[in-house]
Amino acid sequence: MSARKAALSLYALGTADQQWILSQLDDAERQQLECYLKELQSLGIPADPELASTIIRPEVKPTLAHPALSDTALRFKEQLDEIPMSHIISVLRQEPGWMLVPLLRLGPWPWQASLLSSLDEDRRVALVSALHAESPVPAEFALALLKALQTKAISLPKQLDRSAPEASAGAPSPLLRWVRKWLP
Repeated sequence: MSARKAALSLYALGTADQQWILSQLDDAERQQLECYLKELQSLGIPADPELASTIIRPEVKPTLAHPALSDTALRFKEQLDEIPMSHIISVLRQEPGWMLVPLLRLGPWPWQASLLSSLDEDRRVALVSALHAESPVPAEFALALLKALQTKAISLPKQLDRSAPEASAGAPSPLLRWVRKWLP
């Protein structure tokens, strides 16, 4: 388990339990975990055991909410790891929750914590709460989400180079427009 995941698990415990566990560690380990604990608190992430167990999953087994991905979807997922995290977060930051929740369920993602911390507290709490619901992610929709994210994240540098006079505040995000093509 990484130090960040250990800190998240520890953060979900009561203060007395946190202090006892920290007292059992050597100075370097304790300082690292205390730094992460302060970061979690400053981000406004609630000290919730269910949240910790949702984010920290030792092994994700296929369920209705987390389907077994096709080989094609797995390749897209692996290719997303090659795209800079900042591009992924830029693409996803403005996306609606109904798109982010199924995408986050396809994780774990190395950028998930950064994405959640980039959102305002109300939106972050709503997304984390929605992750608890067991609703199915159809395999075709999962593949469409992964393809759309990859396409938009790869093309982001080109989009940033262009001036965007056609972009309006009320227009749907590019990823949302792309995924809507896949919806019935």
